[in-house]
Amino acid sequence: MSTSWATISITANVHILNKEMAFQKLDYIHNNPLAEHWNLVKDPNDYYYSTCSFYEKGINNFDFIKDLRDEY
Repeated sequence: MSTSWATISITANVHILNKEMAFQKLDYIHNNPLAEHWNLVKDPNDYYYSTCSFYEKGINNFDFIKDLRDEY
């Protein structure tokens, strides 16, 4: 029996304790496409599915983004 990526569910609960931790996690997510093992883009703003350009350039490609800056 083979398992495809679509059938695998991974749950990671990370409790965000403060503003600094929230933005640290956001930076990690934004820089992940640049990681050597992915090497998807050279600049995090170039990764279409990232919210990096939303935060850095004000470009909103998606209608479901919740601005983390409004939470703190």
